[in-house]
Amino acid sequence: MSIVVIGALSPGQNAIVNWFWFGFAVLGLIVNSNSKSKKERNTWVPVLLVSAICALLVALNV
Repeated sequence: MSIVVIGALSPGQNAIVNWFWFGFAVLGLIVNSNSKSKKERNTWVPVLLVSAICALLVALNV
């Protein structure tokens, strides 16, 4: 069974959520960049960098 939600957020609300997710990804990137664990930095920094770039492109409507 599949449920499709159309128009759940107004355009203004959608923009706010998109910028929130971008900020969340950037915050995660900063925190993980400062981690003492080299393994954690090597794993999560590239993932969060790509995530932040994708979230930015969505927030900018590119």
